[in-house]
Amino acid sequence: MSQQINITTPVGRLVAGSVSEGHQRTDKADQPRFMQDGTPMMEYYIGVAIPKGAEAHWAETPWGAQIYQAGFGAFPQGQAQQPTFAWKITDGDSAVPNKVGKKPCDNPGYAGNWVLNMSNGFIPKACNATGQQAIDPKDIYKGSYVQVFFGVTGNNSTQSPGMYFNPMIVALAAH
Repeated sequence: MSQQINITTPVGRLVAGSVSEGHQRTDKADQPRFMQDGTPMMEYYIGVAIPKGAEAHWAETPWGAQIYQAGFGAFPQGQAQQPTFAWKITDGDSAVPNKVGKKPCDNPGYAGNWVLNMSNGFIPKACNATGQQAIDPKDIYKGSYVQVFFGVTGNNSTQSPGMYFNPMIVALAAH
């Protein structure tokens, strides 16, 4: 298992998913997954748009350089150089359709941003901008400006190598 690093994003905008509302995970055959005790296995997904600067690639940003280094560290055989490597970062200006035929540039809030795609099996903690006070995760919704403290690790897959981005704390910066 690759080593996890923790990163805090700059302030970005929540453009996809929900901090408080999850969906039941499914397997490769699209069948619902359950925990050992029979309860549904849930997943909470968020997409956070970080404004682009003068950089040509997200790896040229301070946060991106950490992710890039972690990816190559987790996959020393060069898998991170493959075009199919799952970095979990979308170029919001891209007009190249994804696996389901959608162009990132057509998604609201994506243009002009690097979009970090994060998910976890539990609701991340939610707090105010200073991190000093817990808030209701429902108070953070699409369009909100947030900072996210998240874990980054390689997925250890030989079939679909890539990274996991697991949000742990979402701080509301503004609505």
